Amino acid sequence: MRTVQQNEVRFFDHHYGEGAYNPAGWKLRMNREIRHLQRVTRRKSFGRVLSVGCGDGLFEILLSSRSSHITALDISPEAIRIARNNARKNGISNITFTCQSISELDCSEQFDSVICLSFLHHVPPETLEQFLSDMSKLVARDGFFYSVEPNIKGILRRIGKVVMGKSYHEYHSPDEVEMDPAGLSKSLRAAGFSSIEVSHIHFVLVASLYMFPKAPGFIFYLFYLLDGLCYRSPIARWASEFSVVARK
Repeated sequence: MRTVQQNEVRFFDHHYGEGAYNPAGWKLRMNREIRHLQRVTRRKSFGRVLSVGCGDGLFEILLSSRSSHITALDISPEAIRIARNNARKNGISNITFTCQSISELDCSEQFDSVICLSFLHHVPPETLEQFLSDMSKLVARDGFFYSVEPNIKGILRRIGKVVMGKSYHEYHSPDEVEMDPAGLSKSLRAAGFSSIEVSHIHFVLVASLYMFPKAPGFIFYLFYLLDGLCYRSPIARWASEFSVVARK
């Protein structure tokens, strides 16, 4: 487990420090993530939020006006440094960015919203159910757990693996695994959640952020619009990512 975490820290320190993604496309993605979160949870405000794997903090900054306080964690020192700078530049004071593992969190506190944005696929499969059980204990009454993860059924992912060969893995951290929506739903039930809703999001936008990090911003608006058409259509089940909302 320690080796897994060290691998992830090295990957994401480079990922955020070197700006491995297009900033215009990244902002489009995070704005979509916020709107999607509001739609699937049917909430406009999120109370006390725990965000696990916060990265550069843009998602949390966008969410801050809809939250009373956000506790945001990441194991990458570089990501936390950037997140704190971003919050300071935007005059945001209700987010606490902390460089630590979720295993070090004081579990006596509960949250109205527990969010793992693109995080669970970094958790070793053999420890996933225990991790979700721990998350369940952190969700307050009438609260929810929310996650967005790479879809093992994603058609673009399958094509990418064939076309790109070994270079496909250069865009992914060494220990991540794609996830099955049905399998994750089953694990969430085993962890104590009873109300689980799955939906789909993103086809080409996320991949394009990393494939074209220096491209002009208008290109990503085209990907953004194409995504919107795809995940609202019958082919949504083959989206690159899916979201899950779980309540007790």
